Amino acid sequence: MTERRSSWTLPGGFERSELAIAPEERENEPQMKCVNLAREIGIESDLTGSEVKSHEMTPAESVVVYRDAVKRGELSPVFIGIPHSGEMVPEHIWRRRASDTKSFGPQSGLDAGTRTLFEPSRGEFLAVRTRLSRVVVDCNREPTDFSGKAPSFMGVSWEKDLQGNPIYKNGQELAQQEKEKLVSQFYNAYYRRLHAVAATVLREHEQALFVDGHSFPGDEDVPAYGVRADASKPLILLGTGKGKVGMLGVEDEIVKALQEVLEREIPDDFKDWSPLLDRKVAVNEMWTGTRNIRYWGREEWFKKGQLPPTSRAIQIEVNQCGYFNNGKYDREKMKVLHEALYAGLQRVAEMVRKK
Repeated sequence: MTERRSSWTLPGGFERSELAIAPEERENEPQMKCVNLAREIGIESDLTGSEVKSHEMTPAESVVVYRDAVKRGELSPVFIGIPHSGEMVPEHIWRRRASDTKSFGPQSGLDAGTRTLFEPSRGEFLAVRTRLSRVVVDCNREPTDFSGKAPSFMGVSWEKDLQGNPIYKNGQELAQQEKEKLVSQFYNAYYRRLHAVAATVLREHEQALFVDGHSFPGDEDVPAYGVRADASKPLILLGTGKGKVGMLGVEDEIVKALQEVLEREIPDDFKDWSPLLDRKVAVNEMWTGTRNIRYWGREEWFKKGQLPPTSRAIQIEVNQCGYFNNGKYDREKMKVLHEALYAGLQRVAEMVRKK
């Protein structure tokens, strides 16, 4: 087997590659008191245990790494990022919010339910999840994009919600220096762990597949993307960044295999879950992948001679209409979706192993 993985080095700023939090990180980083936005705005939290409550945490502690796969000794070539499940907001930032507290909820991009949908339940895959709200720091945007350039429209630290409403009170918006500090603390903490997971996987496999796990509010208007609340939509969207500059995407056979498993595993009565659902799965519609997909599957790595053997990535978006209604989760439907997603990922993992 060609040792392609040995020639790949972590990009500058991400040299540390431990899966666990180092003692010096706990000692040298500031503790921030955070509130749980789900509790504050009156919706059900997708978190468990102490995460549901307000508490203090450091930037390093804002990232959860699922590493049971290492203990099992059976590392899959698939690894998962969950960048928008975060419900925690630093208290000093929460106090500056606009009067409409919903601006931090699903209409402001909280990917409701993605912890339950995508986290490994039995150590199947290595995965990374952020606990911080994407409104504060969006771990699926370029770290230097503070203005919200296309195709993402929202910057790395949001100023408006998906409907264009202001996040913060007039005159209390985050200053540029504040945003840069938050990015240096929390964004880098997430990506440091994600690189550590990638490095761990690539010590065992010549090639890998990165999966970015998301959900979207299928009953909300999203003007920037031309999405209407009353329009029917698929239950699951698979995005490969197709058509985006510099994207290599992922092999059609892998996408087809994933789609076939999802189509088989999702019950045929899925339309009964919501009148807004029209199909089980669609490919490269609405959202085809943003920063993380481009980062892990981009042509630029070839040009610089720094090809990470991932070089393939896929985004999975799950329509919240299928399991989240009036601020409450349908746990039975979430279990069905989780099992369908993991059956599909197990199938494509087998295919990547054979590459």
